[in-house]
Amino acid sequence: MVNSESMLVSESLLSQESSLADSTQIRNAIITTLILAVLQDLQKHAAAGINKEELGWRNKYNIHLMSGVSQKQIYKEWGVLERLIEVGVIEKRPSQSNWGKQKHHYRIDIDSIGLIPRPQ
Repeated sequence: MVNSESMLVSESLLSQESSLADSTQIRNAIITTLILAVLQDLQKHAAAGINKEELGWRNKYNIHLMSGVSQKQIYKEWGVLERLIEVGVIEKRPSQSNWGKQKHHYRIDIDSIGLIPRPQ
C-alpha cells in the first residue's frame, strides 16, 4: 500500500536519481519511508486496536518501492540499510513468511521516535 505522502517522497527522489548515490539522502529516504510505514499501519489498524509489535514492518522490496531508492542500494550487503541497523535506527526481524524468499522485515525503531504513546 503506497499513500500520497510516500508517492511524493518517491517522485522527489526519482527526479534526483543522480544524487541518490549520496548515502545521506539514501539514509533519509529509508528512514522517511519506514516512518510512513508505521503511520500507514496506524491509520489502517486504528479501528481494530493497535498492536505495537506489528506496526511498520516492511521487506526490502517494499522499502525500495516506497522510497524510490534503487534496489541495488537497498539490497547491498553492507549498505545504508545495514548501517542503520547497526546504529539502532532500524530494527530487523526474521520474516513471518517465506513468500518471495524474503528473510527479514525492517522497521524504524518506533520507541526512539515517539510515534506511539506509551501506556500510562
